[in-house]
Amino acid sequence: LKVSAQLGATQIVNPERDDSKKIVHELTEGRGADVVIESAGSLKAWSDVIELVRKGGRVQWFGGLPSGTEITLDTVRVHYDELTIFGAYHATPLSFERALSMIGEGVVDIKPLITGELPLERLQDALDMMYNGECVKMAIQP
Repeated sequence: LKVSAQLGATQIVNPERDDSKKIVHELTEGRGADVVIESAGSLKAWSDVIELVRKGGRVQWFGGLPSGTEITLDTVRVHYDELTIFGAYHATPLSFERALSMIGEGVVDIKPLITGELPLERLQDALDMMYNGECVKMAIQP
């Protein structure tokens, strides 16, 4: 959440302490968001985003969940409110190339995303730190 502010987020919602639905509906004058991208990879987040999007809106599930995880959806919300729901795991090679160009040209500042650096021998430590929420990303130096 701190990194979001550093990257220019104008409204930060912490679902652990804030009423996400109330805040999003206040910000959108009761309509709900046009697009909601879930990137936390938590079961609660996957379920909650359905309540944040407007009728005819789009939900993108980006944060992955373990194999076999199931969620329950209000079918009225999905069907009659004509929601578009899709998952995204990765980017196309062209998207990846564009992203690297934007980073290289300084259009996108990734420095706030890099918490620190670790040698390759500590790769598992870096992964554990990310998994435990102790950092956003670690640069691995071979």
